[in-house]
Amino acid sequence: MIIRDLTDADYPAVLELYTALDRIHFETRPDYFGQRACSYPKDAYDECLADGEVLMLGAFEGERIVGITRATLWNKSGM
Repeated sequence: MIIRDLTDADYPAVLELYTALDRIHFETRPDYFGQRACSYPKDAYDECLADGEVLMLGAFEGERIVGITRATLWNKSGM
C-alpha cells in the first residue's frame, strides 16, 4: 500500500468513494441524510488541494484508490 498526497488527477476516484459513502449514509438514515446531486463538487476538491492548511491523502493498492483522509489545520486563539 502506498499513501500519498492526492492530486487533481485523483478526483474521479475520490468522487467514487464519496458517492459510495453518501449512498450508504442515505440508505441507512434517509431521515437524516439527503441525496446530493454531487457528493464532492470539483470546485470544493480543488479548493482543498490549493489550501496549504489542508492535507489530503489517498491510500493506493497499485493504481486503485482504497481510502482517503483529509485533515485541516485549525489555529486556536490564546494558545
